[in-house]
Amino acid sequence: EELERAGFKKQMQMETDAAARERAQLEEHMKEFNQIELRASEQATTLQRAHDEAMTAQMDANRRLDQEMQTAAQQHRTAEMELEVKCEAKVRAAQGVGEREAAAAQATMRAEVQRLETEKRLELQRMESEREEWQKA
Repeated sequence: EELERAGFKKQMQMETDAAARERAQLEEHMKEFNQIELRASEQATTLQRAHDEAMTAQMDANRRLDQEMQTAAQQHRTAEMELEVKCEAKVRAAQGVGEREAAAAQATMRAEVQRLETEKRLELQRMESEREEWQKA
């Protein structure tokens, strides 16, 4: 009986030791699992932070691009208006030049008409004088 008890005790001790080893292994596996889970969580947090930063950078870039596009559109409108004003000024200047040239041509024509009229009057006076001299003679 004592042998049986000793064998039973030994068997129980072996089973207790095996259970303790299994528990120790299970605890070690749980520690490893917790460390893996912690690293995964940290990586997820890092990825989320990187994603948030990328989204913020993209929104900032989009905002800057929108501002640059608005600025470029405004500059384009301003340049168009300036060009239109310059063109209108050139047209007015050209019209002014045309008007001045027309006025100068008109003045030249009037002067030519007056010169011709003066020549005609002088010629008529000369002819009249000749006729008077001819009649006197």
